[in-house]
Amino acid sequence: MTRISFAPATAHAYSMLPTTSRLMTFPAMRDRYGDFLRGWGGPEGHLATMPGGESLSDVDARAGRLLDALALRDEPAVALVTHNFVLRLIICRVLGVGAGGFRSVTV
Repeated sequence: MTRISFAPATAHAYSMLPTTSRLMTFPAMRDRYGDFLRGWGGPEGHLATMPGGESLSDVDARAGRLLDALALRDEPAVALVTHNFVLRLIICRVLGVGAGGFRSVTV
């Protein structure tokens, strides 16, 4: 099996909020990340850039590049292990609904 790197080890592509926010109360998160949370919860949430990270559209573009690279490989099977957001974006891509359909897919 060949290993293909999806993202640099230093990337924060999968973090909803930076690690320091995990123990914050929701009111504190709302105060600190209010703009992001309003954008994330809206109809264009896939375009909102996560603090310390990237938008779902950015993740979708990287996932697309990975899928393109995997399609070129001459291997009968590939195991892909990743975060549920990435899986949901890949499913959206396969269904042809794009990153904007992210909330319509559950994994």
